[in-house]
Parts: sequence; C-alpha cells; structure tokens
Amino acid sequence: MNPYVSQITASTRVPTNNRFWSAIFLTLDFHHKKDILRSIKYYDDMGLEEIEQFDLLEQKIESLISVIGTLTEQKTALERKGKGQQTELDALRNEIETLRADRELVQKRIANLLNRITEFGI
Repeated sequence: MNPYVSQITASTRVPTNNRFWSAIFLTLDFHHKKDILRSIKYYDDMGLEEIEQFDLLEQKIESLISVIGTLTEQKTALERKGKGQQTELDALRNEIETLRADRELVQKRIANLLNRITEFGI
C-alpha cells in the first residue's frame, strides 16, 4: 500500500455510493477525509428551506445565463443589421450627391442655353 494513503477505519463513512468517488475517498489521508466528512455533515444538517433556497438561486442563475445568451445573440444580429444599413445609407448618400451634382450641371447647361437664346434675340 502507498505510504501516503491512510487506512480507513470501520467507523469512517464513505460519502457516496459512487465507485469513483469511493475510490478517491480511499486514497485520501486522514485530514482530508475529516474535512470531507465535516462538509458532508454540514450539508446533512442543512434544513430543507436552505436547500430549497439554494435550488431557487441555482434556477435563477441558469435563467440569467439563458437570458444573457439570448441577448448576446440578439446583439450580434443587430450589429450585423446595423452594418448592413450603414452600408446602404452610405450608398444612398453617394447617390444623392451624384444626383445633386447632375442637377447643378443640368441647371448650368439650361442657363447657358437660355443666355445664348437671349443673345440671338429670339
């Protein structure tokens, strides 16, 4: 037997029926076993109300995690949509500037034609 592993006495209670955890418990030294058993006793002594409160807290935390996940997905979708709309807005602004420039050019050409017509006295 490993010199670092202590013997389990008949009075030591293994905290669970699970074989894995039972094997882990067997390999612990006396001080660690004592701490584990003290923890088990603490949780065994917890009242039903404390356990229900802990369960309620756990449910609320899981609910918050779910909400955070949903909000993160929505944020990502809105950012993508915002980028697409910004691109579309930039394209529309460029088109407006082009149309304004074209309108000014047409106005100048019409004014030039009207001036030429008035010069001929028509």
